Amino acid sequence: MTTHTSTSGGLALKLLRSEAGLTQGEVATLASVAPAYLSKVERGSHAPSPAFVAKVAGAIAGRMAADAVAAPRLRLTA
Repeated sequence: MTTHTSTSGGLALKLLRSEAGLTQGEVATLASVAPAYLSKVERGSHAPSPAFVAKVAGAIAGRMAADAVAAPRLRLTA
């Protein structure tokens, strides 16, 4: 028997994706998942497995970290 995360997992992924400024297509590519399935999960029509949530969240977090490292450094002056 497979345990599934509630549809709140999809909402959490959607919020995380939005905060990262990424499209569903970008996230699907980063996480190597089907864009159509990601869309269904975010809409709440499919309950994702914990492994799916972890995979997608990890891809988004990795992109956010890479963007933070690549961001120009602010220089503080007195």
